[in-house]
Amino acid sequence: MNNTELVVIGSGIGGLSCAALLARYGIDVTVVESHSLHCRWCAAHTFERNGYKFDSGPSLYSGLSYTPSPTPLRQVVDAIGEDLPCVNYNTWGCYLPEGNFDAQVGADQFCEILQKLRGDKAVAEWCKLHTGNYDTFG
Repeated sequence: MNNTELVVIGSGIGGLSCAALLARYGIDVTVVESHSLHCRWCAAHTFERNGYKFDSGPSLYSGLSYTPSPTPLRQVVDAIGEDLPCVNYNTWGCYLPEGNFDAQVGADQFCEILQKLRGDKAVAEWCKLHTGNYDTFG
């Protein structure tokens, strides 16, 4: 730590993103974490089944394989100039109070399902969350 210019406390998605961006722009950064695993309690984790690793965090909905992407994690990876090996998946399991179902990855089918389950207001809120625009998802 003799050359460290900045210390980031916590290796959650925010801490790791900040540290990666700072390092990309030439700042000597050290990340410290009190848990034994980084991102142990954040949304940037995976689980493994039959030798395959699956994302269960921020890239689940929009994926990491394409750019530009609304996924904040993909935006950070692009900003720091890293290349990640990714495999797209076509569906994801949704577990909602109304029931469990599989949905296609992406906005179109999910917005249709959301409209049926919760109505136009829910779709507008979802679009606003992801784009800042109440009318469209793109």
